[in-house]
Amino acid sequence: MKLDIKVYMNGHEIFYDQVESIEYERNKHVLHEMKALGASVKNNGQDLSDSEIDALSQTDARRVNVATRSQYSASELENLYHDKIALSDQMWKDINKDFKMGDPMKAGVTEFEVHGVDPQVLAQGLSPDAAANGNAETEYETNPEHFIMTGHGDDGLHVMETFGMYGEPTDMFVNVVKEGDLNINLPIRREPDYPILSVGNPVLASDGSEINNIPFHQFKPLPDGIKIKGAIFVPKAAPDEIVSGHQWHLAIESWEQMRLLEKNS
Repeated sequence: MKLDIKVYMNGHEIFYDQVESIEYERNKHVLHEMKALGASVKNNGQDLSDSEIDALSQTDARRVNVATRSQYSASELENLYHDKIALSDQMWKDINKDFKMGDPMKAGVTEFEVHGVDPQVLAQGLSPDAAANGNAETEYETNPEHFIMTGHGDDGLHVMETFGMYGEPTDMFVNVVKEGDLNINLPIRREPDYPILSVGNPVLASDGSEINNIPFHQFKPLPDGIKIKGAIFVPKAAPDEIVSGHQWHLAIESWEQMRLLEKNS
């Protein structure tokens, strides 16, 4: 199967070579950090030095990163990143110190248009249920900074990822909610011709603190594909780099999901 994939950010089309370039740097970033934390980072059975990590090709950096994350369970990853997660927890608490739901929020939006596949197949593959029940290694392949992506509760997710490619990984529970259940001062339009909406309400895994980094994704099935407006809302106190970084995070994971679909079909 060959898909026609177009990605737009801030009114500009984004191309796969741009995505690859950012993925390459983030793959190496994760490998350096995991090595510093004591993880076993190997290529073809040989331990890698920091210089050897930097010398990996794009393809090898991706493969080694997937293999390195895959060797650990969710609890082992939380233990490995314990001190880093604490830093991230404090960052979100600082961002939310003066925030209350209903206050104005920042938004980052990444738009996708995909042709060449049954929209039902795409919708099923992109749903929260698919993420909760998916193969961990597949989640690792879709983004260099996905560490945990498993089911939590009835319809939620346990997610650990470097949010917006900024700072340290955020360990959180993402509860799926209805649009009307959050008193959101929407920073973007709710598009009437996008009939499917996925909204989450993340809280810190450590203590349940609300962090208000809210995914707000709209879907429009097409006869031969789908259009997606993937958005993230954060409090005004969040750094702009989190917003722009998460636009790229969304571009990476959605484009790589499509490439896996092409590969496996």
